[in-house]
Amino acid sequence: ICVCCFGPDSAGRSKALVYRGEEALGTLGEIESHRVVPTNSYKLTFNDPNGQLALQAVDTSDPNRPIGFLHRQASAYNVSGIKHSSRLVTFISSPCFTSDDQIKQIAHTANVLLEELRTDTYDLIFSPFKGNRKDGTRRRRLDYRTARAILERAIRQQDTETTPHGTLWDCDR
Repeated sequence: ICVCCFGPDSAGRSKALVYRGEEALGTLGEIESHRVVPTNSYKLTFNDPNGQLALQAVDTSDPNRPIGFLHRQASAYNVSGIKHSSRLVTFISSPCFTSDDQIKQIAHTANVLLEELRTDTYDLIFSPFKGNRKDGTRRRRLDYRTARAILERAIRQQDTETTPHGTLWDCDR
């Protein structure tokens, strides 16, 4: 394992080549360019015990259960474990979540966007988390800032696909 740290004023930082073993993955700038930033376009409340959307924000040791968004009913997590400081699993509420089908669509779209982000960045923009999965891959954690950005994109994408003129769902922004 090799860890490199760069300060914000490091000259040439974006041009630094990133490798995994012998494989060149690209420059740090190329990888960082895939980061998503929330716009706060929609009201999303994390760590809400009444939230309709669940987020498992950490890879489990089982490769078949990675980080992901899912309908609250599909989550086996005990809601009483949700606290204002929860970071591993949470429930998210929003006025944008108006039906079970819509929540499932948003979760699916968010998971597709998340998988694209993980692939495009080789998982490097995600924090490592407590050991490896059973397949030897490092476990990762999704921070809530990135989760919010992914959800905003999923909501926007679902809205564009489901309304004729791309108007935003009637939800508090």
